[in-house]
Amino acid sequence: ISGVLISQVIPGFGAAEANLRGTDPRASLLGDIITQVDGEAVETFRELRLVLDRYSPGDEVEVTTWRDGETETKTVVLR
Repeated sequence: ISGVLISQVIPGFGAAEANLRGTDPRASLLGDIITQVDGEAVETFRELRLVLDRYSPGDEVEVTTWRDGETETKTVVLR
C-alpha cells in the first residue's frame, strides 16, 4: 500500500478526534496509512504537506486511510 504512515497522534488534535491511529512500537502496532486527502492521493510526507498547506486551521478535510487491510475515510478538522 502506498501512503504516509502516521507515527504519532496527539490527543486533542484533529487526528485524535477522528480516531486515527498512530504507531505504537511497544505493542508492535503500525499506525494508519494516509492514502488520500480530499480525494488526492498522497504517497510521501512531502506530498501530504503540499496538500495540507492549501488549508487553514479549522478547515475540514476528508482523510482516507488504510488500517488492517481496510480503507476508511474520515473527516478531520485541522488545528
